[in-house]
Amino acid sequence: MPPDKRKNSVNKINVEPDLINSIGMKFKLIPAGRFLMGQKDIAEPVHEVNITKPYYMGMYPVTQHEWETIMDDNPSDIQREDFPVVNISWYDCQEFIQKLNGIEFNQEKKSYKYRLPTEAEWEYACRAGSKSLFYFDHKKEDQDDYIWHFKNSEVTQEVYTEKGVLEKKLVKIKKTGRMIHPVGQLKPNKFGLFDMHGNVYEWCEDWYCDYVKDKLIDPIGSPKGIKVRSKMFRGGSCMNFAGYGASAHRDSRIPSYRSEVVGVRIVREL
Repeated sequence: MPPDKRKNSVNKINVEPDLINSIGMKFKLIPAGRFLMGQKDIAEPVHEVNITKPYYMGMYPVTQHEWETIMDDNPSDIQREDFPVVNISWYDCQEFIQKLNGIEFNQEKKSYKYRLPTEAEWEYACRAGSKSLFYFDHKKEDQDDYIWHFKNSEVTQEVYTEKGVLEKKLVKIKKTGRMIHPVGQLKPNKFGLFDMHGNVYEWCEDWYCDYVKDKLIDPIGSPKGIKVRSKMFRGGSCMNFAGYGASAHRDSRIPSYRSEVVGVRIVREL
């Protein structure tokens, strides 16, 4: 990782976490509740979902520092400790979670566990009670205060990249262009979660499935017997139009897929 950690730091909006784990990851408590999942002309049919259990959700996407602490590796092509980790597959996320669970179990001897959020948990947490396209009023407020998208993500930043043929090493460079940003720079939602709109997509637990009109309780993924090949991710990215970051917007890829704009956010059960 870059040695000058202090130079890579950013001023985050002061939102207190509800939980900090053994490696410093911050979480907010998401209460149980009902909401309307989906959005007209984006993800239909809109249907009622009941989330019956509260859960902790990461305040930010998993950072490169947090990933490397657990995995002893950073797959991101552009490296800064406070950037979201990217170039990770759904399978990579499962390995990260398994190792994190092992560390926490060994230290605290508790029965909780970390995992990916279900698609329903992700949207419920993102909406934070809102029913419109985003968790803020996009007709009255500046979307650039809430969403990293392709129109506001072109900047010059000091970052690190690997160079060398036989022996690669991290080299500090100034890079200009559309790219991901340090976590926590824009305004959070009412649950205190940052970067739910844009910056990087975030893997979910579910296999892809079409929506149904039925009222659902704690849904997860495709019903048994339906053959699907892609896992869900949510949230849009700094390379997309802002609309791709809408609370209800859905996307999916095969679980081995990796991209420079796909990361992860995890939950911890109570």
